[in-house]
Amino acid sequence: MEKLACFGGPGSYSHLAALQQDDISSAAIVFYDTFAAVIEAVARKEACAGMVPVENSSTGSITAVYDALQESGCRIGGEIYIPIHHCLLALPGVEMDELQSIYSHAQGLAQCGKFMRAHPRWQGIAYGSTGRSAAKVRRDGIRSQGAIGNRQAAIRYGLRILATDIQDNTTNYTRFLRICRPPSDLRDGNKMTLVLTAPHVPGSLYHILEVFYAAGLNLTHLESRPIYGRPFEYRFYADVVGRMPSDIVKRLEKTCEYVQSLGQYEENTGGEIHAIRSHRGNVGT
Repeated sequence: MEKLACFGGPGSYSHLAALQQDDISSAAIVFYDTFAAVIEAVARKEACAGMVPVENSSTGSITAVYDALQESGCRIGGEIYIPIHHCLLALPGVEMDELQSIYSHAQGLAQCGKFMRAHPRWQGIAYGSTGRSAAKVRRDGIRSQGAIGNRQAAIRYGLRILATDIQDNTTNYTRFLRICRPPSDLRDGNKMTLVLTAPHVPGSLYHILEVFYAAGLNLTHLESRPIYGRPFEYRFYADVVGRMPSDIVKRLEKTCEYVQSLGQYEENTGGEIHAIRSHRGNVGT
């Protein structure tokens, strides 16, 4: 049976994203504790694909995913957006004033910062994933422990929901990437993720951006990351959307020191992402 590598544990948001992969719905989902371990499992052919979060609308990019992906030889085969509705979970019968320690993934704690600060007696403890945090609360059976996770995790582990939608941002979404082995990406896909290194000279980034503009591509994400062994020099991770010229990488090679495509795939344009764009269009109206 094929296996789908997934970050976290049962009831995590990555698990919810993995369950929406209809074309491999028969695959057995295998969970890993780190983003790098998911990507390595795909690279070693232990799994046919992987599911990892890469970007949140509140806390930004998960740069460890980009770094691990670049080194693995794997590709991005698709993306999916999941709405993040965090809940405060506890053992059955526990009241909020009994809680002292709140477990969740570091991202979950960060996304609920205002809620946590409103309860200064609580200690936020970063732990595995939201799903594993919920499982820990159930397994330990300690009344002073709580977890930040989703409603499905509460049902799965028999926990009580003490508060809902406790995230700071009411339009809180996470973008997940489907990781595959080459050549599983779509050569005619309308979205591409690239790694770029610009020459350390004035105007180099301008000339790179000019390539995207001339090709009619929409640059939807651009982020710098340090280059190991080269202090204060950076590589860029870029997402571009549009009709991809077949020679786009060759065009970029003329202005970049280094270019690598991490995958060409279909932009997620329906469902939740449509709601995001509708909200974006209404901002300021």
